[in-house]
Amino acid sequence: MKNVAFIINPNSSNGKYQPFVTKLQQYSSESIIYISESIDGTKDFIKKKSDSIDVFVAVGGDGTISTIA
Repeated sequence: MKNVAFIINPNSSNGKYQPFVTKLQQYSSESIIYISESIDGTKDFIKKKSDSIDVFVAVGGDGTISTIA
């Protein structure tokens, strides 16, 4: 499996993202889960991890997808 990071916007689900995180950890315990606190924080995370992560997955709305893209 490739190295995967899930970037979660906690505001996109009205703060009810924890059940998704729990399921994700059950199915993919080796993946990195990053809870985004800001656009700049997300950009910094991606820059720091870009050499070691093969796939970044946006979990959120249009803003999250735009930031990751």
